[in-house]
Order: sequence, then structure tokens, then C-alpha cells
Amino acid sequence: MQWSQGRSKGGGAGGPGPPQNPSGPPQKKNNLAPVNTTSNPCTDFYGYSCSTWITRSKRPPYEPTWSPWIAVSHEIKHRLSKILSRHDPTLTKAQIFYRSCLTDNHANKYLNELTSLVDDLGGWPLIDNEANTNDWLRHISKVTRALGTHPILKIHADLDYKDPKRFMIYVEPGNLIFPQHVLTSSGYNTEWEAYEQWILGTAKHMYNKSHVDEDAVKEIVKFEMHLAKLMENKPKNERTTVLKLSKKFSTDWSRVFDLIFKGFAKITPNTVITIRNNDYLKNLFLLIDKKGRRVANDYITWAVIKDLSRDTTPHMRNLNFLIDQAVLGVQDDLSREHECLNKIIEYFSPSLVPQYLNSYVNPKVFPKVTAMVASIKTAFIETLLRSDWLSKEAKLLSVEKVKNVKLYLGYSKWHLTGAPLRLYHKLEMTDDHFMNVIKLRYFKTTQELFRLAEKQPRTRWPSTPFEVNAFYSILQNSIFIPLGLLEPPFFHLFGDDTLNYGALGSLIGHELSHSLDPAGILADPTGKITKWWPDRDLDLYKNRIRCFTGANTLAEMISDSNGLRISVTAVKKVAPREKLRRFFMSFAQMWCETSGNTDIFNGGEHPPVWDRVQSLSNNQDFRRAYNCGSAQSCQLW
Repeated sequence: MQWSQGRSKGGGAGGPGPPQNPSGPPQKKNNLAPVNTTSNPCTDFYGYSCSTWITRSKRPPYEPTWSPWIAVSHEIKHRLSKILSRHDPTLTKAQIFYRSCLTDNHANKYLNELTSLVDDLGGWPLIDNEANTNDWLRHISKVTRALGTHPILKIHADLDYKDPKRFMIYVEPGNLIFPQHVLTSSGYNTEWEAYEQWILGTAKHMYNKSHVDEDAVKEIVKFEMHLAKLMENKPKNERTTVLKLSKKFSTDWSRVFDLIFKGFAKITPNTVITIRNNDYLKNLFLLIDKKGRRVANDYITWAVIKDLSRDTTPHMRNLNFLIDQAVLGVQDDLSREHECLNKIIEYFSPSLVPQYLNSYVNPKVFPKVTAMVASIKTAFIETLLRSDWLSKEAKLLSVEKVKNVKLYLGYSKWHLTGAPLRLYHKLEMTDDHFMNVIKLRYFKTTQELFRLAEKQPRTRWPSTPFEVNAFYSILQNSIFIPLGLLEPPFFHLFGDDTLNYGALGSLIGHELSHSLDPAGILADPTGKITKWWPDRDLDLYKNRIRCFTGANTLAEMISDSNGLRISVTAVKKVAPREKLRRFFMSFAQMWCETSGNTDIFNGGEHPPVWDRVQSLSNNQDFRRAYNCGSAQSCQLW
């Protein structure tokens, strides 16, 4: 499915043939699409700013949505395909993988290898009555260690929220295959039936069966619906030990963790772990007791097959496409070239960064963006100091935290140390694409499992350098701006500061604002989750955020509002006030989007793009710039 193929705000897909330059309007220096004068900017700034962009843009038939974010992602992949065509000894393994990925010469062999892998992991009860139907936790442990697949439960190492200088084990809800809101909402019968047909068709093709138990397939889908419902509980961290967890659930959790971490870290009965969403875990055991272990193991195996199905035969890929067509409304499938480039980015980004920097990145971009971050950070600090409700103590604490927010720009410096070459040294790539994928998945998983034993963890990037997105890490108190955002329309190196602050600047402000959003406020300047604000200020904080509506999007709405505000404050120091309209246009056109059946993507943490742009009406500088008159605004600080 496309949403499991790296789809995101910055994700994208290529069509037939190698990914080409974006098929939307070309992004030139200082270029803004003309406004739609029939829309009132005060009541419909999205229509005012984006109607022309949408009219001129052509959404490719293989894309469920099209936006500047996805267009930039296409361009980056186009560049990477050119890099891979060069003769470069440092890219040999990536190039072997890419070539093997592009060919279907061994498709039936790959299908047999998938079947053998499933058998090695315990089999598929849906097909084989002799398959494992008992120990579902052992099954999860095996697929976690071998493939980094996380159905039902995700057991992994991450930064300790009480001591971010070390790692600990987390147990949390696993990854769903279908979007959660589709699984938990009514009105999606067509999508559910398509899902059942996907599983049914896959099982028949893999095992050359004319008949598969349709009732058992329906139970797999229902089981995932139950999991999605359980995930609606509000997560709450609970620290415990392996021994206490074992007693609580009458289950040998030591064996579970040993199966995953053996050889990477020593697990004892006193090893401290964190349960994220204890209610989910408790109800999960009750669910499996009620529904049976067989369906749990069926679902685990299906998750493995789903993850690897597009790396086998054209028929398996077509089954994926048919559900994309039914659910997303796309008319064409992802091209093989684009899928292979997605995998190149996932597994070989460290090898590609040096060549990408040499070919496509002007080094002057880094000091300029660094200066922009500093100016927006200063604007945030000034805003906090002007706050009329924060106590002096809370102001000083908040200012300290914002000052301590670290910036990681473009890529990890580790990528240029030669360490990536040493890391890939023992990795062997051949012309067997399926086994290459298995090796790479295990390779990536081992890097993550090794973290648990790290004495001094290096900075943890939340994405590859080629992601078209920005991030804030609570436990690292850091913002990350990958290379993917250092491009028009987000940033023009030799362009108008007003445009740069409107697009990339507002995103920087957004990520900085996360440091003091309802989740960020729980962590002190070092990233440690602790009580660090005075109780009085916390109570006032909770009252002030009530004017922001939308529980799922609260943190994003707060960060959008404040991020834009501090970016405006910063740009007014470097650009004339009469250019502010260009600032707001740059912000809005960054969010322009043309879509097919996008209902499938609703229900996430980010507000829909129309709402995101229309939130400008909450900004007094915007209202003055467009003569919208005064209105009561919702401001946190």
C-alpha cells in the first residue's frame, strides 16, 4: 500500500519510468503563484492563495495527493537516481542493490523465498494447520529481531525519558496496516472488503491455493479493528522491571526480551523497562484470550507478508495496487524505479549524502539557515519575556529551555566521517533482490538493537537527510531540518527573506514552539521528563490553551500559531513591513494541495491544510496586512 511505502507530507511516488522533475508549477526564485481575486483573503485565504496553484498543478495518476512537499521529494529522488548512475566505489553496494531491485528476472524465486521465510518464522495458520498457533509473543519477538516488523506490539530501544543520556526498552502498541480511523469508524465497508480480498488474493497466490478460509480472513481484519480500538486509550508511561511485568501478566517476559536483544544487550529480571499505554497491553491479553492465539499469529504473519509482498512478483505488487486503487483512488501503481529509490533512501542514505552535498547543495545555505534559526529563537525568547501571565521563575526557565534547543541542520556530521563505509563493509549485496531486502532489514534492526548497550548515545536523527519535513525531539530538546527542506519553495538561498521566513521560517518557529507545547512542557531543558515549572504557571497554561480546539491536533495548532507569530516578529527586523503580504502568501502556498480520495488520510495529528492556512486569521499582523479588521485572537504567550 502507498501509505506504507514511505508516504507522508514529504513522501511521494514516481510514475512509469524513473521519477522525474515535479509535474506541478516550476518553483523559481521568488516565484509565487498568482492570487485568486474572487476569494476574500480574510475569510478564505487558502482559496485566495492556492486556487491558481491547484488549477495549474497536475496531480500524477499514481499520487493520492500532490503538494509542494511531494514535488520536492520527487526532485530529490530524481537527483539520487542520477547519482546512482555514476561510477563511484563508495556507492557500489547501493548500486548493486538498486540494479537487483529494478529487475523482475527472479520473481518466482523471490516468492518461494518469502514462503520459506514465513515457514522459518512459524508458518501461517491461515494456510497450514501445523503452523504455530500458541506462542504469539515468541512470534512477535522473532519477526522483530529478524525484520524490524512490529505487529501488535513494538518492543524496541529508545532514549530513557528520565535520563535521555541512555537508552531503555519500551513496550508499546505495534504498527497497524490500515489507517486507524478507517479501522475504527463506520462507513468504510468498501475499504474493509478490499482489505479482505487483498489478504485472500495474497494467500491464494503465495500458496497456489484455489480455496482459502474466507471466515479466517475476515477474523484477521476484525482482529486489526480491535487493535485499533485498543489504541484509542490515552497512552501513559509506566516504568517497571522485567520481573514485575512477568508476574503481572503471568508471562515470561525475560524470554521475550532475550529473543530480541540477545547478543546486543544483557537483560536481567531487574532490567527497567517502560510500558507505553498500559491499558492497551492489559486489554491486548484479554483480547487474545477471547479471540484466540491462532488469529493473533495469523495477523503477525500477514504483517510480515504485507511488508515484503511488493519485493516478490508482479502479481503481488498488483494486489497492493488494487487496494490502493480502491482506498486511495489512484489510477496507476508506483513505478518500480520509485519504490527502489525509496529503499535506497531508507537503507543507503549515509552513503549518498557526500555525493548529494557535492552535487546539489550550496554550502552557503547552512550559515544562512542557522542565522534564520537564531533570529526566530530570539523572537521566541522576546515573546516569552513579554508574556503578562508567566511568573518570573517560569519565564526564566522557559527562556533557558528555548536557548538550549539544539539545531541539527541538513544531515548528521557522522555521514562525512568515513564511518558509514566501515558500517557497510561486511554487508554483501547480490543479484537476489529479496534476500538483499532481508539482509538490509536485519542490518537496520541490529543498528537499533545495539543502542541499548550504548554508553554515550550519539544524536538520534528522526529521519533520513532526504526527508521533506522538520522535527522536534522532546528528549533531545533539538530541532532537525533535513536537506529536503533546504529547497524552494521552502528556502531560496539567493531569494527574498520575506519568502524564506514565510515558509521555512514558519516551520522553524513551529518546531521551536513544540519545546513548550503540551508535550514539550513536560520536559526540562535537558530533555528529562520531570516537574520543572511552578504549579501556578502550569494551571494558567492549561487554561490558556483551551481556546485552541481539537484534541488530536492541539499541539500542532499551538505550534502553528506561535511558530508563525515568532517568524513574523523575526522577519520584521530584516524586511520592510509592506512586504508582509508576501510572507503570508509564502506560508500559505507551502500548504497548497490537490487531492483525490484524501479522506483516508484524515484523523492524524496535523490539521487539514485549509484549516492550517486559515489559522492566519488568528494573527494580528496578517489581519493588518490584508485590512481584515480586528478580532479576538487565541494566543498562548
